[in-house]
Amino acid sequence: MRVSKFICSVGVLAVTVSSSPARWFNSQWLEGRSSDAAKQVNARAGPQIRLMVAGASIASGYASSDGNGFRLGLEDALVAAGNNVEMVGTVRNGTMRDNAYEAQPGLQILAVMGRVDAALPQISPPPNIILIQVGANDLAKGTSVDTMQQRISTMVDHIYTRIPDVNIILSSLLPSGKTETGGVAYNAKLREVVDAQNKQGRHVYFADVHSSFTMDDILGGKDLTHPTDAGYAKMAGVYAGVALGIVQARFAPPPAPSTSSAAPEMTSTSVPAPEPTTSSTTSETPSMTSSPASETTTSPSASSSQAQRQIASTTSAPATSSISTQEPSSSSTVANLAASTTNPALAPSSSAPAKSSANSRFSQSGALFTAIGMLAWAVPLFAI
Repeated sequence: MRVSKFICSVGVLAVTVSSSPARWFNSQWLEGRSSDAAKQVNARAGPQIRLMVAGASIASGYASSDGNGFRLGLEDALVAAGNNVEMVGTVRNGTMRDNAYEAQPGLQILAVMGRVDAALPQISPPPNIILIQVGANDLAKGTSVDTMQQRISTMVDHIYTRIPDVNIILSSLLPSGKTETGGVAYNAKLREVVDAQNKQGRHVYFADVHSSFTMDDILGGKDLTHPTDAGYAKMAGVYAGVALGIVQARFAPPPAPSTSSAAPEMTSTSVPAPEPTTSSTTSETPSMTSSPASETTTSPSASSSQAQRQIASTTSAPATSSISTQEPSSSSTVANLAASTTNPALAPSSSAPAKSSANSRFSQSGALFTAIGMLAWAVPLFAI
């Protein structure tokens, strides 16, 4: 009798102990697979903007309190707009985490070209936006504006031989208490360079950090050349505006955040404009806005910045009738929108939470009965 009880006790304990680790292992394995998939998606997305700031002391952030100059404000503005940004270069300075750039105080235009040329083979993938802020040292050395125009044109040409599809931002010179007349003349020449480059099919942009600036934005005393912290902040705003224009015109929208529980992705369905009718019916679909027929519907996980850009793009195009791309504001709106644009079989089930809760209660009850069984068989085991 005791032997029979012993055998039964051992059998029950073996089954009980072996079942829990199996369930635990399966759950951990599934979670690991989900995590690995999310990491792979994020790795494929990568940085969308690879920005190189090139120049001399102002590009380096000289005399700024944190050493970042305009670079931190520029990066923050791009990130706030929903972009992935990586600052690239072989030089690092400033308190910002992503503090790479390609500049050195005292350099003239051709010297900056040499630095960029030497740095590009070390940067992979190469930058897709290069912001060039240079020229004050050329003026300080007495270089004519015509010569400066030739130098900056040569620099742009040289960069395009290395990166044919790059976007280049040429910055004007700031107001100066030492070389203001030459700076104004050079800024006009710089606009001519931008126009000439774009006629060749290139993507060169002019950033004006002179017209809206005053000497209040420039350090006083013996300096009269470098910006104050407030001046650097204003520069960041100007550069960010130009860069965001490039992103909107030349870049794909930033990737939406990846989550393992993302709602089913929805695609747009274009429909012909309905004939006017006097009858009124009740509609269960969300409110819609007019957009081009080729516009795609964003998933509920799309960022607000994407929605703003999409809305902005629709207002400038001819209005036609199509399914709305308005971003849902609640879980119920998501369900309604999914039902109106996708196969009903793909829409999330409203009974899913209750089922999950029932499964959880069943699992807890099963665990309780298992524990009672273990205790019931353990008593005879110890009595042997």
